[in-house]
Amino acid sequence: MSGDKEELVFSNKRGQFIPKNSRNRADLLIEQLTLGQNAWPYNFDRRYEACESFNIFKGKQQIINPVEFPGSKYLKYTMGFEFETSAGLIPEELIFRDGLVPLRDGSISGLEYSSVVITPDNDGLSLLKQQLETLRKYTSFNKECALHIHFGKFPMSEKPIYNLYLMCYYLQNGAGLRSMVPRYTFETQKYKKHHDKNYCGYIPQYGSFKDMFYDLTGMKFNGSYTDPHPADPDRKHKWQINKRYYWINFMNLLCYNVNKTVEFRFLRPTYNLKKIMVWVYIFNAMMQFAEKADRIEPNITFYQILKETYPKEFFEKLWFEGITQLIILTDNQTRSDDLCGSMVEEERKLFNEDEVM
Repeated sequence: MSGDKEELVFSNKRGQFIPKNSRNRADLLIEQLTLGQNAWPYNFDRRYEACESFNIFKGKQQIINPVEFPGSKYLKYTMGFEFETSAGLIPEELIFRDGLVPLRDGSISGLEYSSVVITPDNDGLSLLKQQLETLRKYTSFNKECALHIHFGKFPMSEKPIYNLYLMCYYLQNGAGLRSMVPRYTFETQKYKKHHDKNYCGYIPQYGSFKDMFYDLTGMKFNGSYTDPHPADPDRKHKWQINKRYYWINFMNLLCYNVNKTVEFRFLRPTYNLKKIMVWVYIFNAMMQFAEKADRIEPNITFYQILKETYPKEFFEKLWFEGITQLIILTDNQTRSDDLCGSMVEEERKLFNEDEVM
């Protein structure tokens, strides 16, 4: 960036500031309002994963308007959000301020902006709110995109991992989960351009943790959760690991010595804070329940999981101002033949972002 700040405007087409006086009004509008694609306007190298850039983002975030989230005291796990976009470029000063690490992803036409580690408290959630405001201002998404959420600090131990896996298997076969997501959620090949690949499939059933570990990793369990996956030993070709393309991905938890997270992959792209927080509280409850349970029964329900995890008042608020809205949203999308859940204007009607949970 050069010249006087007052004489510069941000070109979303280029992802950079440009001199204002050197262009006529029409050209200036095109530069400012065209959402950029296929560009890398940042003064650092493009890296494979967000964690590879965390060192240059460390300590540079600034929360402009702190917010208090009443439910934050019930959260246990750190979070990382992967926001896939179809177009738009965020100014470099804002990606550092907000902690949005830009990445390239071959399955989408825009950049992926991955969050720094979000702490499970008011500061972390305030930063998430700020990230969403910036993403909404500068970027857009389409049906090819998704929102993935990673959770860290889940125990690396056989029982809770298998409990969580078994819980997800039972939930996917019940009516509860399917009533809260678009019909094609677990069949992305029906609407994405790569019709030969499902990025978010149903998980299979395994009779034990060791069976699960062997099928997902191709290795017999030897007590280690840090061995590299045989299909991607250097962590540079994750698309070669076919078993990561389930709606819940345990690969980072079972393999490698960095980024030890559980990843939920099935959410449609959204910049709606309240809708995202509803899912954060759902996932948080699922993981806490899996940690504490002696065993997971086949008739497990979201109602049971949430009711046994949260105090009565918060549970009721989450159920009647969150779960119910997800069901209504899914039903409205189905009635409109929006089977992949692209009608985001419907979620704006149901999830009031001014009401912080």
